[in-house]
Amino acid sequence: MLLRVISLPRLLALIALCAAATVGAESAGLPLFSSISPEHIQQGLEECFFVKRLNEIKAASSPSSTSLAARIFALLFPSSSPAINALLATAYISGPPNFLLALCPPNIDPSSLSVMVAFAVGGLLGDTLFHLLPEIFLGEHEPDRVKFVLLEPNRNLLLGVGILSGILQEKQEKLPMVGMALSSSFYASPALGATTTMAVFFHEIPHEVGDFALLIQSGFSKRKAMGAQFITAIGAFLGTLIGIFVQEVGGNSSSSNSSSHNEAGKTGASAGAGAGGIWGTSLQWGDMLLPFTAGTFLYVGTVAVIPELLETTPSAADRSAEIKKTIAQFGAMFLGAAIMLAISWS
Repeated sequence: MLLRVISLPRLLALIALCAAATVGAESAGLPLFSSISPEHIQQGLEECFFVKRLNEIKAASSPSSTSLAARIFALLFPSSSPAINALLATAYISGPPNFLLALCPPNIDPSSLSVMVAFAVGGLLGDTLFHLLPEIFLGEHEPDRVKFVLLEPNRNLLLGVGILSGILQEKQEKLPMVGMALSSSFYASPALGATTTMAVFFHEIPHEVGDFALLIQSGFSKRKAMGAQFITAIGAFLGTLIGIFVQEVGGNSSSSNSSSHNEAGKTGASAGAGAGGIWGTSLQWGDMLLPFTAGTFLYVGTVAVIPELLETTPSAADRSAEIKKTIAQFGAMFLGAAIMLAISWS
C-alpha cells in the first residue's frame, strides 16, 4: 500500500525532511524523541504531509457501511463510556445464561455438553489469538487513519510478563476474573470489549449448564439451583467494578492517546508530561489487566479445558462413539475459532 502511494523519490525526500527537522530541533533547543512521550511523537508524525495524504486515501477507501457484527455490537453497547459498556457486558454474560437454565433438562447428555465446551474453547482461544494479543502489542486498528507503532522493548517485556502472570495463576477462571477481563477489554477498545463479551458468553453457557446439572444431582430443586447460580453471578459484577477502578485510577494508554490527540495544540515544553509510565515505558497500570486477561484465557482454554475434552473411555465397544465425539469436538472448536477470525477479519 505504501509503495503504491509514495514513490521512491518522495520517500527519500521524506527522510531528508525528517533529518532536517531533527537538526532544526536540535539547534532550536526543542525536545527530541528521548525527552518526549510516545503520544506526542505520534502527534508529530500525524502532522507530516505524507501521513496526512495517507489518511485521506485510507479514509476515502474505507467502506462507507459498517458490517453486520459492528451494527449488532453498537446496538448492544450504545454508550461511549467503557465503564457502562463493561457493566452491560457483565449483565449479558450473567443474566441470559442463567435464564436458559429454566429450559435446560436436568439430565443433559454429557457428550452434548462436551461439544458445547469445545465450541466455547475455540471462541475463547480465537478471541485471545485474533483480538487480545494483537490489541496488546499493536493497539486498536482504525479504518480511516494510519497508525504508527512505536517499538519499546521494555514495554513489550512488561506485556509479556503480564501474559505470563495470567498463565501462572494455575486455576480456572473465577467470575471476578471474568468481570476484570470485560472491563479491561472495553477500556482498550469498544470492538475488543464486544468480541471478548461474545467469547465469554459462549464460554459461560456450558459451565452454567454443567454446574446446574451437578447441583440437581446433589439434591437441589430446579429453582434452588437457578438461585444458586444467580448468587454466584454477583462475583462477575464485583470483578467488573474492580477492573473499572483500576482503569480509572491507574490509567491506560488508550485514554492517554485520545486525550493527547485532542490536545494537539500544546507546546513542546509540556510534551514530556505524559512520558511517565511503568518503569519509564508508556504503559499505565491499567494496561496490565489486558495481558493478564490474555494469559488467563490461554491457560483456561489449553491447560484447564482441553485435557478434559481429550479424556476417553477405555471400553473398546465405545471406540467408534469416542471417535465421533472427538471429531464433533474438534469441529465445534474450529467453528468457534472461525467465528472469531471472521469478526476480526471484517
